[in-house]
Amino acid sequence: MIVPSKHILAEKLAKATASSIPIMEQYKMLCNGALLPIDSMDVAEYLLNDLMKQMKERNIVFDVSDLPLTTPMEINIARQRLENILAQTDEIKYANKQCNQWKEIADYMSLLIKGGGKIIYDEDNAIEVPKDETPAYLEWILWRAALAIDHLANKPYEMRGFRLDSDFMPVSTAGGGKGDLYCEFDDFTILIEVTMSSSSRQEAMEGEPVRRHVSDAVLKYNKPVYGLFIAVKIDTNTAETFRQGIWYVKGDVKQRLDIVPLSLAQFQMFFMSMFRMKQANPEKLRDLILNCESRRDILEAPAWKQYISIIVTENSEELISGTFKQKNNVPPIIPAGAFLHHITFGDGQVVALDADFPKYSSKSISLPYLRGIPEEVTFSPDGKTLFHERFGEGAIVAYIVVFRNTMVHLSFPKAFDENTLLIE
Repeated sequence: MIVPSKHILAEKLAKATASSIPIMEQYKMLCNGALLPIDSMDVAEYLLNDLMKQMKERNIVFDVSDLPLTTPMEINIARQRLENILAQTDEIKYANKQCNQWKEIADYMSLLIKGGGKIIYDEDNAIEVPKDETPAYLEWILWRAALAIDHLANKPYEMRGFRLDSDFMPVSTAGGGKGDLYCEFDDFTILIEVTMSSSSRQEAMEGEPVRRHVSDAVLKYNKPVYGLFIAVKIDTNTAETFRQGIWYVKGDVKQRLDIVPLSLAQFQMFFMSMFRMKQANPEKLRDLILNCESRRDILEAPAWKQYISIIVTENSEELISGTFKQKNNVPPIIPAGAFLHHITFGDGQVVALDADFPKYSSKSISLPYLRGIPEEVTFSPDGKTLFHERFGEGAIVAYIVVFRNTMVHLSFPKAFDENTLLIE
């Protein structure tokens, strides 16, 4: 099928007849660059005028008055400008339809999770993801998902780095040197990075470029920037790299980046929940990222992945049910070395914690917590339970805080729920 803007050119090419010029002469001409119909002044002008007519009929605003139109090359340059305007206009029209196509978008995600395949709706409608083109389709379908969520401050063609054909199907993945999808909203930007890689090579391939792209975006946009890394499967080493989220820019300035890894199935679950309940908006996605990040400072990568899974499921279920779980019983997050202000003792800093390990001792054990938890200890996703390599399972009962004139064991979580202190 030929797009309307190319009909005349296609006709001119089709009418070209066999030449009587000797074959060697034709060969030399092809090697030096054969003439095309658009190299003719008459044809170039005809194509430009036809395109201008089409755009006027569609009420598309354009202006080529600043361009010279005295040679075929100059006329073709003007025509290419109009073709770009026409393509961008059509892409905006396509983007506006995506909110009504969220079910198809979710179905494409299901095919990608399976590594490709086909879904037949009826004898006239089907979708397919070729198995050897899954990387391109993954970028494309996340682009469509972002368009469906809508409220974007940038244009659909400004978001993506990959190329499309005239039917808005993916032709290739994004080139190197920049992120996959830049979703700019009024108050924040979400940079979406995707990969089909799922092995331990995932971290080697994606860890450095994703952090660099998010860092560049932080420097570029005068608003908060969040990274969303999406893969069919998240490797634990990749999760650890993004959990730390450290990047140094020029002058050895340290950045702490906000990057959350989600499996495609997790993103699909939340995406479908938003649309089923007609609550799709970028703030919901931003809040999901922030909720997933809330315990990255106290959890190691395996537990953080588990916590992310819990948060995605809870937030999706809350959207479906329309009821939100009370967070009153959820203990606050106390990062290692956290600074706080107590109403009685003033300013202080967390340096250690007390924990009970019932299977090991009847007394509480103090563990250092100024720079982080000891290597032999890990946090549970609930933020209160600990697992010690020798002592087994335990629970935090107090945080040891050094104030200016004293050191206090503040019971946990009670002392942190009494509005007597503020965690900075």
